[in-house]
Amino acid sequence: QVGKVLSAIGNQTLSTKDVMEMIGLKDKSNFLELYLYPAIRLDLVEPIYPEKPKHPRQKYRLTEKGLDLINNSLQVIFHASCSLCCKIIKLWI
Repeated sequence: QVGKVLSAIGNQTLSTKDVMEMIGLKDKSNFLELYLYPAIRLDLVEPIYPEKPKHPRQKYRLTEKGLDLINNSLQVIFHASCSLCCKIIKLWI
């Protein structure tokens, strides 16, 4: 699920509604708990208003780590013997 969020956001800054539409989801609570919050906890996605999570114009963008991951996803797969890479690959699929 995290991989879908990363792919949807890419180099953009998007609202939860935008990301949900791109992924094809309608249940916001499901999206937040299974997709967006895990990506934030892994420091792959960040809100543009981190101090105000309920900000009416809240949007999300990839962190440097998230950008590196999508830009270098093939390199991550080739290093699958490393435990961190294995965790990321499992989340990506």
